[in-house]
Amino acid sequence: MARSRLTNLDKLVSNAKDYKKSWNKIINSAKLSIFGPKSDYVGDEEWLKPLQGPSRTRWYWPSKYLHMDFTLRHYLAMQISRFKKREDDPAIINLWNTVVKFSSQKDSIRSFLNSVDSNTFSNSITIQDTFCLYYLIFRESPLSFTPEFDFNSKFEDPKYLPFARYALKPLEENFNQSEDIHTSKEARPDTFNRNLKLLIKNDPSFAEVLKSRNRFVDLLYLRRRNYYLDKVIRKKKISEIKQKYKSHFLEHPDQKEIWPDSKGIHQHKWPSI
Repeated sequence: MARSRLTNLDKLVSNAKDYKKSWNKIINSAKLSIFGPKSDYVGDEEWLKPLQGPSRTRWYWPSKYLHMDFTLRHYLAMQISRFKKREDDPAIINLWNTVVKFSSQKDSIRSFLNSVDSNTFSNSITIQDTFCLYYLIFRESPLSFTPEFDFNSKFEDPKYLPFARYALKPLEENFNQSEDIHTSKEARPDTFNRNLKLLIKNDPSFAEVLKSRNRFVDLLYLRRRNYYLDKVIRKKKISEIKQKYKSHFLEHPDQKEIWPDSKGIHQHKWPSI
Protein backbone atom coordinates (compact mmCIF):
# COMPACT_ATOMS: atom_id res chain seq x y z
CA MET A 1 0.00 0.00 0.00
CA ALA A 2 2.83 2.38 0.86
CA ARG A 3 4.62 1.50 -2.38
CA SER A 4 1.49 2.36 -4.42
CA ARG A 5 1.22 5.70 -2.65
CA LEU A 6 4.87 6.45 -3.39
CA THR A 7 4.32 5.47 -7.02
CA ASN A 8 1.32 7.82 -7.30
CA LEU A 9 3.33 10.61 -5.68
CA ASP A 10 6.18 10.07 -8.15
CA LYS A 11 3.67 10.26 -11.01
CA LEU A 12 2.25 13.52 -9.68
CA VAL A 13 5.73 14.99 -9.34
CA SER A 14 6.70 13.91 -12.84
CA ASN A 15 3.44 15.28 -14.27
CA ALA A 16 4.01 18.58 -12.49
CA LYS A 17 7.52 18.75 -13.92
CA ASP A 18 6.16 18.01 -17.40
CA TYR A 19 3.55 20.76 -17.05
CA LYS A 20 6.23 23.16 -15.85
CA LYS A 21 8.48 22.27 -18.78
CA SER A 22 5.66 22.73 -21.30
CA TRP A 23 4.70 26.05 -19.69
CA ASN A 24 8.29 27.30 -19.78
CA LYS A 25 8.54 26.16 -23.38
CA ILE A 26 5.51 28.27 -24.33
CA ILE A 27 6.88 31.28 -22.45
CA ASN A 28 10.31 30.94 -24.05
CA SER A 29 8.81 30.65 -27.53
CA ALA A 30 6.74 33.78 -26.93
CA LYS A 31 9.77 35.65 -25.60
CA LEU A 32 11.77 34.51 -28.61
CA SER A 33 9.12 35.77 -31.05
CA ILE A 34 8.85 39.16 -29.29
CA PHE A 35 12.35 39.95 -28.05
CA GLY A 36 14.31 37.91 -30.59
CA PRO A 37 17.07 35.38 -30.01
CA LYS A 38 18.96 37.69 -27.62
CA SER A 39 17.97 38.58 -24.07
CA ASP A 40 18.58 41.27 -21.48
CA TYR A 41 16.50 43.78 -23.39
CA VAL A 42 14.68 46.60 -21.65
CA GLY A 43 11.23 45.24 -20.88
CA ASP A 44 12.34 41.61 -20.59
CA GLU A 45 11.59 41.73 -16.87
CA GLU A 46 7.93 42.44 -17.62
CA TRP A 47 7.43 38.69 -18.01
CA LEU A 48 8.11 38.29 -14.31
CA LYS A 49 5.57 38.90 -11.58
CA PRO A 50 4.79 41.29 -10.01
CA LEU A 51 4.64 43.58 -13.02
CA GLN A 52 7.15 46.41 -12.97
CA GLY A 53 5.52 48.87 -15.34
CA PRO A 54 5.97 52.09 -13.32
CA SER A 55 9.63 51.36 -12.61
CA ARG A 56 10.30 51.09 -16.33
CA THR A 57 9.67 54.80 -16.80
CA ARG A 58 13.22 55.57 -15.75
CA TRP A 59 14.51 53.72 -18.80
CA TYR A 60 12.34 55.47 -21.34
CA TRP A 61 12.20 59.07 -22.47
CA PRO A 62 9.23 60.68 -20.70
CA SER A 63 6.06 59.54 -22.37
CA LYS A 64 3.83 62.21 -23.85
CA TYR A 65 0.83 60.82 -22.05
CA LEU A 66 2.50 59.08 -19.07
CA HIS A 67 1.16 55.64 -19.90
CA MET A 68 3.50 53.95 -17.47
CA ASP A 69 1.81 55.06 -14.27
CA PHE A 70 -1.90 54.64 -15.05
CA THR A 71 -3.79 52.15 -12.92
CA LEU A 72 -6.37 49.53 -13.79
CA ARG A 73 -9.04 51.82 -12.34
CA HIS A 74 -8.13 54.53 -14.86
CA TYR A 75 -8.11 52.04 -17.72
CA LEU A 76 -11.52 50.60 -16.86
CA ALA A 77 -12.98 54.07 -16.44
CA MET A 78 -11.66 54.97 -19.89
CA GLN A 79 -13.20 51.84 -21.44
CA ILE A 80 -16.56 52.52 -19.75
CA SER A 81 -16.53 56.03 -21.18
CA ARG A 82 -15.47 54.67 -24.57
CA PHE A 83 -18.28 52.10 -24.88
CA LYS A 84 -20.94 54.26 -23.28
CA LYS A 85 -23.95 54.64 -25.53
CA ARG A 86 -23.99 58.09 -27.06
CA GLU A 87 -27.04 60.00 -28.16
CA ASP A 88 -27.53 60.60 -31.84
CA ASP A 89 -26.46 64.00 -33.05
CA PRO A 90 -29.44 66.25 -33.90
CA ALA A 91 -27.95 66.92 -37.33
CA ILE A 92 -28.00 63.18 -38.12
CA ILE A 93 -31.61 62.91 -36.98
CA ASN A 94 -32.63 65.89 -39.12
CA LEU A 95 -30.78 64.45 -42.11
CA TRP A 96 -32.51 61.10 -41.71
CA ASN A 97 -35.93 62.77 -41.44
CA THR A 98 -35.15 64.70 -44.62
CA VAL A 99 -34.19 61.48 -46.41
CA VAL A 100 -37.49 59.90 -45.32
CA LYS A 101 -39.41 62.91 -46.66
CA PHE A 102 -37.54 62.71 -49.96
CA SER A 103 -38.37 59.03 -50.27
CA SER A 104 -42.07 59.62 -49.62
CA GLN A 105 -42.25 62.65 -51.95
CA LYS A 106 -39.97 61.32 -54.68
CA ASP A 107 -42.37 61.89 -57.59
CA SER A 108 -43.20 65.46 -56.59
CA ILE A 109 -39.54 66.41 -56.12
CA ARG A 110 -38.57 64.79 -59.41
CA SER A 111 -41.26 66.66 -61.34
CA PHE A 112 -40.23 69.94 -59.69
CA LEU A 113 -36.54 69.51 -60.50
CA ASN A 114 -37.43 68.51 -64.04
CA SER A 115 -39.23 71.84 -64.50
CA VAL A 116 -36.25 73.93 -63.32
CA ASP A 117 -34.17 75.64 -66.02
CA SER A 118 -30.38 76.03 -65.90
CA ASN A 119 -30.45 79.76 -65.02
CA THR A 120 -32.70 79.26 -62.00
CA PHE A 121 -30.67 76.24 -60.94
CA SER A 122 -27.35 78.13 -61.00
CA ASN A 123 -28.80 81.05 -58.99
CA SER A 124 -30.45 79.03 -56.21
CA ILE A 125 -28.33 77.20 -53.67
CA THR A 126 -31.46 75.58 -52.20
CA ILE A 127 -32.35 73.93 -55.49
CA GLN A 128 -28.74 72.80 -55.86
CA ASP A 129 -28.81 71.18 -52.43
CA THR A 130 -32.14 69.55 -53.25
CA PHE A 131 -30.71 68.10 -56.44
CA CYS A 132 -27.57 66.85 -54.67
CA LEU A 133 -29.56 65.09 -51.96
CA TYR A 134 -31.94 63.61 -54.55
CA TYR A 135 -29.02 62.32 -56.60
CA LEU A 136 -27.33 60.96 -53.47
CA ILE A 137 -30.42 58.94 -52.51
CA PHE A 138 -31.75 57.74 -55.86
CA ARG A 139 -28.59 57.93 -58.02
CA GLU A 140 -30.40 59.51 -60.96
CA SER A 141 -30.62 63.03 -62.35
CA PRO A 142 -34.15 64.43 -62.77
CA LEU A 143 -32.91 67.65 -64.43
CA SER A 144 -33.72 68.43 -68.03
CA PHE A 145 -30.13 69.61 -68.61
CA THR A 146 -26.64 68.54 -67.57
CA PRO A 147 -25.35 70.72 -64.72
CA GLU A 148 -21.73 71.72 -64.40
CA PHE A 149 -19.58 69.58 -62.16
CA ASP A 150 -18.65 72.44 -59.83
CA PHE A 151 -21.68 74.69 -59.52
CA ASN A 152 -21.60 77.52 -57.00
CA SER A 153 -24.13 80.01 -55.84
CA LYS A 154 -23.70 83.65 -56.85
CA PHE A 155 -24.94 84.77 -53.45
CA GLU A 156 -21.68 84.17 -51.60
CA ASP A 157 -21.35 86.41 -48.57
CA PRO A 158 -18.12 88.46 -48.91
CA LYS A 159 -17.74 88.81 -45.13
CA TYR A 160 -16.54 85.18 -44.92
CA LEU A 161 -13.74 85.78 -47.43
CA PRO A 162 -11.10 86.82 -44.82
CA PHE A 163 -11.85 83.70 -42.79
CA ALA A 164 -11.38 81.52 -45.88
CA ARG A 165 -8.11 83.28 -46.67
CA TYR A 166 -6.90 82.67 -43.14
CA ALA A 167 -7.67 78.97 -43.49
CA LEU A 168 -5.79 78.83 -46.81
CA LYS A 169 -2.85 80.91 -45.57
CA PRO A 170 -0.36 77.98 -45.44
CA LEU A 171 -1.09 77.14 -49.08
CA GLU A 172 -0.82 80.80 -50.04
CA GLU A 173 2.62 81.07 -48.43
CA ASN A 174 3.81 78.03 -50.37
CA PHE A 175 2.57 79.51 -53.63
CA ASN A 176 4.20 82.86 -52.91
CA GLN A 177 7.62 81.21 -52.95
CA SER A 178 7.24 80.60 -56.68
CA GLU A 179 8.24 83.41 -59.04
CA ASP A 180 5.55 82.56 -61.57
CA ILE A 181 2.65 83.39 -59.27
CA HIS A 182 1.89 87.06 -58.60
CA THR A 183 -0.40 87.91 -55.73
CA SER A 184 -2.95 90.66 -56.04
CA LYS A 185 -3.17 93.73 -53.80
CA GLU A 186 -6.07 92.19 -51.90
CA ALA A 187 -3.84 89.31 -50.78
CA ARG A 188 -1.24 91.53 -49.13
CA PRO A 189 -0.64 90.89 -45.40
CA ASP A 190 -1.78 94.35 -44.27
CA THR A 191 -5.08 94.06 -46.17
CA PHE A 192 -5.55 90.53 -44.92
CA ASN A 193 -4.94 91.49 -41.28
CA ARG A 194 -7.27 94.47 -41.58
CA ASN A 195 -10.05 92.32 -43.02
CA LEU A 196 -9.49 89.70 -40.35
CA LYS A 197 -9.75 92.31 -37.59
CA LEU A 198 -12.99 93.62 -39.10
CA LEU A 199 -14.34 90.10 -39.25
CA ILE A 200 -13.54 89.47 -35.57
CA LYS A 201 -14.98 92.87 -34.65
CA ASN A 202 -18.27 92.05 -36.39
CA ASP A 203 -18.45 88.58 -34.85
CA PRO A 204 -16.27 88.07 -31.73
CA SER A 205 -16.99 84.34 -31.71
CA PHE A 206 -14.55 83.92 -34.61
CA ALA A 207 -11.70 84.78 -32.24
CA GLU A 208 -12.42 81.68 -30.16
CA VAL A 209 -12.60 79.58 -33.33
CA LEU A 210 -9.21 80.81 -34.50
CA LYS A 211 -7.62 80.22 -31.09
CA SER A 212 -8.89 76.68 -30.72
CA ARG A 213 -6.53 73.76 -31.19
CA ASN A 214 -7.60 70.23 -31.97
CA ARG A 215 -4.59 68.41 -30.58
CA PHE A 216 -4.46 64.66 -30.23
CA VAL A 217 -4.57 63.91 -26.52
CA ASP A 218 -4.58 60.34 -25.31
CA LEU A 219 -7.71 59.30 -23.43
CA LEU A 220 -5.64 57.95 -20.56
CA TYR A 221 -4.06 61.37 -20.10
CA LEU A 222 -7.51 63.00 -20.04
CA ARG A 223 -8.75 60.37 -17.60
CA ARG A 224 -5.86 60.98 -15.20
CA ARG A 225 -6.40 64.73 -15.60
CA ASN A 226 -10.07 64.33 -14.67
CA TYR A 227 -9.16 62.38 -11.54
CA TYR A 228 -6.71 65.05 -10.44
CA LEU A 229 -9.18 67.88 -11.14
CA ASP A 230 -11.83 65.98 -9.22
CA LYS A 231 -9.54 65.93 -6.18
CA VAL A 232 -8.85 69.64 -6.56
CA ILE A 233 -12.54 70.51 -6.89
CA ARG A 234 -13.53 68.43 -3.87
CA LYS A 235 -10.64 70.02 -1.94
CA LYS A 236 -9.08 66.71 -1.05
CA LYS A 237 -5.68 66.71 0.61
CA ILE A 238 -2.97 66.58 -2.05
CA SER A 239 0.66 66.16 -1.13
CA GLU A 240 3.17 68.83 -2.05
CA ILE A 241 5.00 66.46 -4.37
CA LYS A 242 1.81 65.75 -6.35
CA GLN A 243 1.00 69.44 -6.47
CA LYS A 244 4.48 70.11 -7.81
CA TYR A 245 4.62 67.37 -10.42
CA LYS A 246 0.95 67.20 -11.43
CA SER A 247 0.17 70.88 -11.76
CA HIS A 248 0.33 70.49 -15.55
CA PHE A 249 -3.10 68.79 -15.34
CA LEU A 250 -4.77 72.07 -14.34
CA GLU A 251 -4.75 73.45 -17.90
CA HIS A 252 -6.17 71.61 -20.89
CA PRO A 253 -3.62 70.68 -23.59
CA ASP A 254 -5.55 72.65 -26.22
CA GLN A 255 -5.02 75.83 -24.20
CA LYS A 256 -1.24 75.41 -23.86
CA GLU A 257 1.32 77.04 -26.08
CA ILE A 258 3.63 74.00 -25.98
CA TRP A 259 2.47 70.41 -25.83
CA PRO A 260 3.52 68.02 -24.40
CA ASP A 261 4.90 70.01 -21.48
CA SER A 262 5.28 67.20 -18.91
CA LYS A 263 8.80 66.11 -19.89
CA GLY A 264 10.41 67.45 -16.74
CA ILE A 265 8.04 66.26 -14.03
CA HIS A 266 9.86 62.99 -13.35
CA GLN A 267 12.38 62.70 -10.58
CA HIS A 268 14.65 60.22 -12.35
CA LYS A 269 17.87 61.16 -14.08
CA TRP A 270 17.69 60.02 -17.67
CA PRO A 271 20.54 57.90 -19.02
CA SER A 272 22.59 59.51 -21.78
CA ILE A 273 21.98 57.12 -24.67
